[in-house]
Amino acid sequence: MEKPLEVYFEGSQALRFVAMPEVAKALRSKKQSILQTWQEIVKKELPNAQDLTINEVRDSIPLILDRLVEALASDKNTTTKILVDVTGIHGEERFNENYNFEELLIEYQILREVVLHEVGVALGGNFSTAQVAALSAGIDIVVHQGTSTFIKFLSTRLRDAAEKEVKFLAFLSHDLRNGLTSILSALNLTSRKLMTHPDLGEEIQWIESAKLSISKTVKGMERMLSAERLRKQPTQPKFEPVDLTSLVSRIMDTFKSEANLKNLRLEILIPPNTTVHTDEEIISIALVNLIGNAIKYSSKGAIKIGTDLPSNSKKWKIYVSDQGYGIPAEQLEIIFNAFCRGDAYGQDGIGLGLTIATQAAKLLKGSITVESKQNIGSTFTLNFDNGGS
Repeated sequence: MEKPLEVYFEGSQALRFVAMPEVAKALRSKKQSILQTWQEIVKKELPNAQDLTINEVRDSIPLILDRLVEALASDKNTTTKILVDVTGIHGEERFNENYNFEELLIEYQILREVVLHEVGVALGGNFSTAQVAALSAGIDIVVHQGTSTFIKFLSTRLRDAAEKEVKFLAFLSHDLRNGLTSILSALNLTSRKLMTHPDLGEEIQWIESAKLSISKTVKGMERMLSAERLRKQPTQPKFEPVDLTSLVSRIMDTFKSEANLKNLRLEILIPPNTTVHTDEEIISIALVNLIGNAIKYSSKGAIKIGTDLPSNSKKWKIYVSDQGYGIPAEQLEIIFNAFCRGDAYGQDGIGLGLTIATQAAKLLKGSITVESKQNIGSTFTLNFDNGGS
């Protein structure tokens, strides 16, 4: 009766303890044949990687096969751990050679098939179930460690690239915003001077239209940056006392000009000195996007922001209501998805505002809900825990 294969687990790895000297001997005897066959098949299947494979086949793969022989020949877990330690080398090499992940998997698939075939031939067909399992377990370690190392390096590269992208966007946005702000100031000054000439009313309207376009451009850039900041936000926001009344007042002030152009009233229905424990930057991002959307899709009435005073100190709700167009029931599911918009009613935008607000709410361990009736208005509610508890 075959002795059952004994294993222990290290992380997600199943590593064997039972020595398989016959398999180790067969693998050692077939090493050169395995390398040659593997190289020939890889050349055929991955023609773009030919030169790299020719160079590297003399390095990591022979070392891996040697360590696999040692692990199979011994019942000591130290030899298997050595195999685990060295098998990441191949994944690192392939990453540095600009392989893609699919090419790496093809190499390992070819290696598995060649090793199993050649060892089977060396054993004269007397390849027991336990021996196949032991050899397969060793190859599994090779594949797991190699792919894990490859993914680790790939993740690092992507993270570095994303950080550089955010820094570039922030720098670009800062410069553009400064330039556009200067233009806006000049337009404001020009508009005031032209107002003394009643016959230039049409020209004043042109300037006001240009100012509105600049304002929308700046807000669009700020939303893109907010989305990137939230995507990179640490998992633990910084919770501290925030004067909610003062914060909302400051946010509303930034929307006064836009609201005045549409004859909309801005009403703050939050009691004075209302304090909540939250992350001020994150909750500001959520509220800015909710209020901005309310103004964008309203043409009459008031934009109201208030809070339902909590029955306890843990659960909070801040609502933003409008008397705008409303949202059809069938569109309520999609409006929170990035770049998805319901009926835009002729309004510009890219469909990020509600997505950003939702991301911010999640970081505050909360959510955004909506109630809406067409031609009556909508109410978006930011639900969150006081202190993130």
